[in-house]
Amino acid sequence: MWELVVNRTTWYWLARLRVVPMRVANSADEVGPEMVAKLIRLKLVKCVQGEHRLTALGAQLIDAAHPPMLNGDRVLIP
Repeated sequence: MWELVVNRTTWYWLARLRVVPMRVANSADEVGPEMVAKLIRLKLVKCVQGEHRLTALGAQLIDAAHPPMLNGDRVLIP
C-alpha cells in the first residue's frame, strides 16, 4: 500500500478534473509537469486526446480523501 501527499493546488486540480477534463498544456502549467507525470504513473490521471482526465482510481481516492492537514495538504491512500 502506498500513500501520496498532495498540496492544496494539486488537490483542487484533481477535484476539478472530476467535473471537466483539462487541456494538457494548461494542466502542466498549473500543477507542474513533474506532479502531472507522477499522477499519470500512479494511474490517477490519464491523457486522452490531448486532455487530462481523472481515472476511476483517482475519482475513488478523491471521494475517500482524508481531511486536509493544517497546511492544506491532503493524504491520498488507495
